[in-house]
Amino acid sequence: MFHESSEFENLPVLDIGKREGHTEYIDFLKWDDLASPAMKGVDCHSRPFLTFQLGLQIVKKNGTEVMKYFPQTFFQRFSNYPENWVGGNVHGVLGTYPRLDHHSFDMIKKLALGEPVEIDERHGVHGRLQTSKYYLARYDYWIEKGKTMIETL
Repeated sequence: MFHESSEFENLPVLDIGKREGHTEYIDFLKWDDLASPAMKGVDCHSRPFLTFQLGLQIVKKNGTEVMKYFPQTFFQRFSNYPENWVGGNVHGVLGTYPRLDHHSFDMIKKLALGEPVEIDERHGVHGRLQTSKYYLARYDYWIEKGKTMIETL
């Protein structure tokens, strides 16, 4: 399965106990719930998940740069459909509806390895690409690059 790829085997485990969102999604995790920028776990319905502390760099055509930090979780949506993964977070920054595709899986593997990703139309930000460029990476990557965190979403 996707979550069993070698990119994820050394991630620390996040135990969320019996917690779940209103729709049984794993979309409730907050920044402070994560002890590491990348973690994995299994929820009370035996669904695996991966969760990240992420930073999104937005570079506008005029050179203005904005950083946004947020937690993002990717999880198996249904217990009996291991190929059906979705993304969720309390802020709705990354859209992966209705489910993740191979572009999203490639992005998640890069994030797990600590690599940055340039976001493009394959990642669900279609109209915005005309006015800005988007770069996504784990929080620890941005800190190494000197991008300090002002606030999280």
